[in-house]
Amino acid sequence: MDTLPDQLMNQTKNQSFLPDQNKTSIKEHGAYFKNPFDLFGINLKVVHEPAETFDGVNADTGEVIKGSIYGKTKTIAHDSTPYIKLFQPEMMKFGDLGVPGLKLLCYIMYRLKPRQDFIQMDIEDFLRTAGYSTIPNKRGQVNRIPYYTAVVELLNKNYIAKKTGGDTHFFINGNRFFNGDRRTHWKPVLSSIEVV
Repeated sequence: MDTLPDQLMNQTKNQSFLPDQNKTSIKEHGAYFKNPFDLFGINLKVVHEPAETFDGVNADTGEVIKGSIYGKTKTIAHDSTPYIKLFQPEMMKFGDLGVPGLKLLCYIMYRLKPRQDFIQMDIEDFLRTAGYSTIPNKRGQVNRIPYYTAVVELLNKNYIAKKTGGDTHFFINGNRFFNGDRRTHWKPVLSSIEVV
């Protein structure tokens, strides 16, 4: 069995796997005994355990002094690939979104910064990223209808809420998705909750 560093080294060697493509039925695809997808973005990271403090006594003066012993260091696997949390009770509702709404939701999740509950969107970047045309028409205007259609759908279905600042400023619904630990962001609200 490979050790963790060997497994990480093997990841870079095995990056050539691509699933069968351009097939028309399930039966045409190959079946595998083990998962053929390699994981990327897992690196080794050195972590230090916290130092232990203790009280000591200076033998010459009798003075109490503080001391510390540094903790051990160890190497662990660290997943450095950015991710976002999709909360399970809400996941099946994503299937109810139309194409523009789903594309905008994916765009928001991709652009959402850690521990933020709001986003300011770039309309042309969304259109380009989602595969919509950004070529200006004869009057020099870009068709923004897919963006506004998507925004209205996400507003209607409570994925986002308008934030003061214009048509590109929105709060996200942290009950559906969030980038990071919600406890950190909503600490003032959580401090008022009685722990039982």
